[in-house]
Amino acid sequence: MRLRLILIVLLLLTIVPRTFAAQAPRAVVVLVDSLTYTDFTQLPAGTWTRPISMGLMSVGLRSGPNGVDNVYASLGAGDCVSVGDVSVGRLQSALRNAGKKVGVVADSSYSSKPSSLLRMFPLPDRPPFLIGSPSPPPPGVLPFVDVFFRADPAELTKEVNSDIDRCDLVVVHFSDLADISPQGPTGLAKIPALQRRRSEAIRRLSTTVRLVSASLSRFPRARLYIVAATPPASWDRLCPVVQEDVGAEVHGGLLTSTTTHTPGLIASRDLAPSILDYLQVPIPIQMTGAPIESRPMASADIDRTLDHLDRVTYLDQRAQNPFFWGIGVLGGLVIFACVGLTIRGKPVGNPVVLYLLRVLSSWPLALLLVWVFDPHTMAAYLGWIGAVCLVVALLPSPAVILWVTSLVVVIDAFFGSRLVAQTVLSAYWMSGIRFYGIGNEYMGFLIGGALLTPVVFGPFSKTPPARSTTINVIAEPASPNRPSRAEGISTSFALIGLYLALTVFVLSFPAFGAKAGGAVTATGTFLFLWWELRGRKITPLMSIEAVAIGFGLVIVWAVLGHVLHLTPTHIDTAVGAASSGRFGYILGVAERKVGLALKVAVHPGTIAGVVALVALVAGTRTLMRDRLQSLWDRRPDYRAVVTAGIRGCVVALLFNDSGIVAAILLTISLMLPVLYDIFEQS
Repeated sequence: MRLRLILIVLLLLTIVPRTFAAQAPRAVVVLVDSLTYTDFTQLPAGTWTRPISMGLMSVGLRSGPNGVDNVYASLGAGDCVSVGDVSVGRLQSALRNAGKKVGVVADSSYSSKPSSLLRMFPLPDRPPFLIGSPSPPPPGVLPFVDVFFRADPAELTKEVNSDIDRCDLVVVHFSDLADISPQGPTGLAKIPALQRRRSEAIRRLSTTVRLVSASLSRFPRARLYIVAATPPASWDRLCPVVQEDVGAEVHGGLLTSTTTHTPGLIASRDLAPSILDYLQVPIPIQMTGAPIESRPMASADIDRTLDHLDRVTYLDQRAQNPFFWGIGVLGGLVIFACVGLTIRGKPVGNPVVLYLLRVLSSWPLALLLVWVFDPHTMAAYLGWIGAVCLVVALLPSPAVILWVTSLVVVIDAFFGSRLVAQTVLSAYWMSGIRFYGIGNEYMGFLIGGALLTPVVFGPFSKTPPARSTTINVIAEPASPNRPSRAEGISTSFALIGLYLALTVFVLSFPAFGAKAGGAVTATGTFLFLWWELRGRKITPLMSIEAVAIGFGLVIVWAVLGHVLHLTPTHIDTAVGAASSGRFGYILGVAERKVGLALKVAVHPGTIAGVVALVALVAGTRTLMRDRLQSLWDRRPDYRAVVTAGIRGCVVALLFNDSGIVAAILLTISLMLPVLYDIFEQS
């Protein structure tokens, strides 16, 4: 009897683990290089055995010799990292600590050159199985390509089946397309031999996906990811990602994550936490990515959304150089020509010149509105931008144009800042710097436009202001060229304060993608303006007080966000890291932000912009001093606005990563109205 009981126990100990192992979730990730969204839409019919969820992935602008390796490092770290970072391989560490096994199947390119896959899994659980054979191109046809690789789908699937029986995660490196990019050397896309090889590789990928998906059907729970890890050589496309849940009855959906807050868009750092979440492994708090979610949606709506994301990203990346160089050259010629003529005493206030100055003030608003017309080509994109600029320039002055720009940004924030995220000025989706909310670029124009509220609607006019009868206060001596407090608090003051408060709310509210630097800069700048309008002389202590109030607002929102369960922000992540003693994480984030700020500061475009602005300011203050002083005397509100704006630029530089961008654009939004008024009077 005792022997029989022992045998039964041994039998159960043998069967039960196998049963649980068979029911444990499995995941297979197929990594492909140089694959576009268009390639996915052209996959042969029958590629997928069931409905899929699909999205596009931002891999970041990883330039330099290790660009591709950096992308793979981010995929395995759950964070935006570079080769050599201590976070590389964190996905594998988390799986190993949880007792999970990882298998790697790579093609023959793995052995012929350093593989980026090693950046994702530095130490696989076993040596990767190398599959496929090199296929040299026809002699003299493609001299710049050394060799192609042909992975056999059946053999590859056989190895996946072998690994998936004993591993929880199998990663397949399908590199057939790595050297067959549609946008490589000059004329690459026009070579018929290359096009045929690319079509063949895509068909092999389709066959591989179908076979692997079918083999996973024997598991109760299994998930297949198809991830285009890197875009084509030009890096101007988002990368397609497909998620297929093999063991569940699911409908097609649109992939998204809380990292991007953009339907259809995920980040490269979202893949690692998604795999861990599916395999029921705790996600390390150091991973800044978030698990990918699938939102049920009709196929037509999915195609429409992804097509729009892909097209916006492509056109934004391609339009950057022609647009910004064009606007820079035009702006420099017009403004410096007007300054030179004004210094020589020549009249420049004719309608054509003034209209051109208003056109130069219109492009930030035109970039926001251009996607209302949904352009499909580069010519249409640039053409609509120019047309909108010409129409917006019909508004009476740059001050009005820039204030309207700030109003559009405020309204757009209540709808998810979709217009801001789509502009060529922001181009957040490809770079991955910021996916939602208001970044440094439009923060500069938003604060600058809001600062101009007193100029457009304020209590001052071109004639000496009358004393307010709303509230009478005792007159106080005013500083030279400052409005006296004898004017009291008029209705205009109340309206100005309301709009400034609304702007601060938009830049600080967590659900709008708030960032601490934006809240501090806006709060401090608008307090400077308020004190200037009230005739108070700003002391260093008052400047510290303004910044402290801004940080106080950030803390208030952080507490309310936690209590009300609002959208988590980077502030919440930092507070969580500090509370758990992970100061290394905070220092790491700070180091990356400082590095980014330095990189932006030394960029040739930034240096050129700073030099031009310094020259323009110096020329205006010295060579046109009388005209500038006349403007201050005639429009004391202008002086208050400009003085507050200069102080705000300092705050932006001190408390924003890449704050120099916000400071430059804030300066531009204040200088254009001032110069326009001087030229108009001349």
